[in-house]
Amino acid sequence: MHSLGDENVITWSMDMKENLLTMSNILEEWVGCTSKTIPHSPDFLRELVYEVDLDRYDAYMERLTAGHINNLEYRMLLPAKGLKWIQSIGTPILNKENKVSRIDGIMLDITEQKTAQIQLENSFSLYQQMFSNLDVAIWSYDYVAKK
Repeated sequence: MHSLGDENVITWSMDMKENLLTMSNILEEWVGCTSKTIPHSPDFLRELVYEVDLDRYDAYMERLTAGHINNLEYRMLLPAKGLKWIQSIGTPILNKENKVSRIDGIMLDITEQKTAQIQLENSFSLYQQMFSNLDVAIWSYDYVAKK
């Protein structure tokens, strides 16, 4: 397993009043463009979300803007990196009036972990199918314990 390096983590912040998104520079590598050409609108991140995950992403953002700490695993389709699994964790920051003024968060690239998880689930499913269709009995015997 690889250690969590800078290339796997993006920090982000959304200013709700200014409707401004700021992110760490590693996004440039993920997206394949420079900070000068990356839009600083919160809608920019939504545009990268894989279409199948958009409803869950929208619900995640609604919970954040309602003031609830939240996290979500979803996929992003990145021009420079292809399809990536992302875990995004967001924390709303409240102002004096208890309104969300900013949301801070991180996005973690969890593609390797999700790929391994999916492969394991597929292997287990295949194993279950294989053994549930056998017409033989399987038993084990411990020669040391004699049982």
